[in-house]
Amino acid sequence: MTRSADAPNASRTATSGPSVTADPSETSGPAVTPGTSGSQATRTKIVVAARDAFRATGFDRASTRAIAAAAGVNVSLISRYFGSKAGLYEAAVLVPLEHFLDDYVQRWSDYQQGPHSARRVAAEYLGGLYDLFRGNREVVLALVAGAHQPALDPIHTATHAQLAAWVGRLLDGVQVVVDTEAERRGWSDFGGGRTSLRMALGLAFSMAVLQDWTWPEPDDRPTREQVIDSMVSYVLRSMSNPGGRYGLCDDEDLDAYGFRPGDGM
Repeated sequence: MTRSADAPNASRTATSGPSVTADPSETSGPAVTPGTSGSQATRTKIVVAARDAFRATGFDRASTRAIAAAAGVNVSLISRYFGSKAGLYEAAVLVPLEHFLDDYVQRWSDYQQGPHSARRVAAEYLGGLYDLFRGNREVVLALVAGAHQPALDPIHTATHAQLAAWVGRLLDGVQVVVDTEAERRGWSDFGGGRTSLRMALGLAFSMAVLQDWTWPEPDDRPTREQVIDSMVSYVLRSMSNPGGRYGLCDDEDLDAYGFRPGDGM
């Protein structure tokens, strides 16, 4: 693989979120951008109530009227500020993911020209995703469950598909990080950057969302630091394996490739 001397441009086009066909009963027009502190406070109350509703009943069963009642506002304000229930879900759950990924790429762009370790790059990505998924565990589970319900109507099916496509586009924006770091380190046989990026996300998702199932006894659960350190080591060893996609490394290879603890990988 030819190594590039110059770092790529890590800037990204701003994501506007999914464009969805909403239930007419939940939409009276396009969402608008608030212009006053009062409207921002109203939006915040709606978003908080929506997170609670999505956590309790899932995306498909959550009622915009119930969300508005919990927020203490007129239901028409949901349509005014968010356009639809899907737009509200975007603001409540997906925008934090977008902000994290945007910030992650920007931080990497700021430091990647100088000396840095692959461990730092991986720890910031996996640790941030872990915290995000852990903090929204019930909401994420509700959306995943709803996406696989066989009786979803066409509008909700389209909504789930478009939300998933939006997340995919966000991940594509992070692809520059994986590709650049792999090229610099000569990691050419790790199975493909797009696959590795999504496998890492799945690893963080499962460790955060399924932790109560995989470690049912609280006393047995690893700490956050232990979980992130294990994920980072697992991902870097897989991507960097000098034995190829299916090969194994002996001690000499591990030393040569810089896997030893504390070596700044």
